[in-house]
Amino acid sequence: HTWGDESDCSGTDYCGDTPPCSGEFYSRFSSDCNSSKQCSNQTRMVENYMDYSDDACFNVFTKQQVERMRAVLSKSPRRLELLNSTVAPNNQGRPIPNFSVDKRIICQGNTINFTDLSVFNPQNWLWSIDDAKTNTNVKVTSVPSPNILFTSTGLFTISQTVSNNVGSTTVIDTQAVAVLPNLSLSLPFIENFESASPLPNWIGFNPDFIASWKKVAVGKSSNSSYFYDNFGLKKSLGTKEMLISPNINFTGILGTDAYLSVDVAYSQYSRAYSDSLIVYFSTNCGQNFQPLWQKGGIDLVTTLNDTNSFVPASVSQWRTENIYLGKLNGLNNVRLAITNYSDWGNNIYIDNLRIRVPSYATLPVTKFNSRRRNICVGDQIQFNDSTANFPVTWNWGFESGNPASSILQNPLVKYESSGKFKVSLNTSNNTGSTPFLNKFNYVTVKDLPVVTATNLTTLTATLADEYQWLLNGQVLDGEKGRTLQINQNGSYSVVVLLDSSVCTSKAIFMSNLTDLSIVDSKLSTYEVYPNPFENEIQVKITPQESIENLKIRLYDIYGRENENLKLITKTEQSILFSTSELLAGVYILKITNETNKSITHKVIVKR
Repeated sequence: HTWGDESDCSGTDYCGDTPPCSGEFYSRFSSDCNSSKQCSNQTRMVENYMDYSDDACFNVFTKQQVERMRAVLSKSPRRLELLNSTVAPNNQGRPIPNFSVDKRIICQGNTINFTDLSVFNPQNWLWSIDDAKTNTNVKVTSVPSPNILFTSTGLFTISQTVSNNVGSTTVIDTQAVAVLPNLSLSLPFIENFESASPLPNWIGFNPDFIASWKKVAVGKSSNSSYFYDNFGLKKSLGTKEMLISPNINFTGILGTDAYLSVDVAYSQYSRAYSDSLIVYFSTNCGQNFQPLWQKGGIDLVTTLNDTNSFVPASVSQWRTENIYLGKLNGLNNVRLAITNYSDWGNNIYIDNLRIRVPSYATLPVTKFNSRRRNICVGDQIQFNDSTANFPVTWNWGFESGNPASSILQNPLVKYESSGKFKVSLNTSNNTGSTPFLNKFNYVTVKDLPVVTATNLTTLTATLADEYQWLLNGQVLDGEKGRTLQINQNGSYSVVVLLDSSVCTSKAIFMSNLTDLSIVDSKLSTYEVYPNPFENEIQVKITPQESIENLKIRLYDIYGRENENLKLITKTEQSILFSTSELLAGVYILKITNETNKSITHKVIVKR
């Protein structure tokens, strides 16, 4: 793994293109696999298959990892036979089917190119294309890598069987392909989910085939809505389920700007699980989708957290989202995709979906809010426009924010300095423009907490209301005080609550220090002198020790190795080091013997 044999940033996987790693780390504080900082504030490679991250993040081996794997396969005596093995992995000589497709979403009447990737000498191929809803077969072919024309719409399951003179094997990819209808959506469009078959001619597509949007007998002020089960299905973590619309023509609508409005109900399981609702658009039959609007986690919630499977119980637990579609003006063949992005949190409900051009007969009434107003330096805030009467322009101002201004409906802003800051918004539509709405001291940004090593075994955090200490990104149970007594190597940080702001400190790395409970008796007597010292320090070893088998290293009080300890002379029982390049301060001298047991000694450099 990327941390080698150590969990304190000192280990190595012998690959120079992977960053240092402090050990396994599962993060659910975002649904986008955002990487954490660790090991001297370096970015963690959560995308790496050899990292212990959530499975949805994995997508890469580095070049040097590939080189190491290939070297092992070709040179390691224990691995050489794998390349020519005839045991279980190849089913006693039978081929193993595999394939790829150049497109998973197309429009009716288009072709998908299938590429055979089967291994172990396939000699015959049989492809079967079945309608996933009716299980009706629509195509069979024996071409190794066929190009298949899809003339009917819906979701299709692909079955590939490969065989040779030993036997055959089959692989099935359920709902592998979505074929969209060549139909247009008439505006205004209204869907209240009360009919037996809501959203006619829309296609629900989840290539992971984990879950799907379903009709349920609860609505905002009616009997039904659509919901996605993020609560009950752990395998839904990291998956997307799209509701893809028929074609929409934004060149022929009356008026200037359209809106998509939808009623939403969502409760988080906890702040650690942030499901998202995203609206994408495509202008090329689903080949590419671009994000148009999104909210997730605390910005999406409409009611209090619920550790049970959430079901909205009243109208007050719903909120109407008005999503501006002006970006699509003048575009033809547009398909919208209303998408659930799962973080295995809790259920999302949608009701009363409308796509229309408002009348724009009334001046906007400017309003905005943010679910987060107390943050820490380096954090981001999503500002949510809640202006009434359908604005078509937004002019935001963010004191000390990055960006300092924005014309987006719901901008995301980062704050890099502490203080209290003003936020301003002016909106307009065809009727006219409103004055700026100024909210002074609307955002409070706190400095990050600081962790200090007050001695070799004690960490102290800056003053706050509440504390929770972490080791290598994992919660230390019961460690909720301002100080922490440490007894093992690792990367320590603290989460604090200060005036409603939840902030996480930068990590302090107590790495390569001995476990204080492990002291080899053979190392219990030795001398380090002089101490304090200026330019030279000598280590005298007991007669029982062999100097050739000892490792002597120097670290600062944060556990970072200092390479300015220079060997001058070495005898059978002593070593003399030059320390002339060291700065004044306190250091840790660590001696490790051939049994990998260690002892440390605090030494002081004076200048």
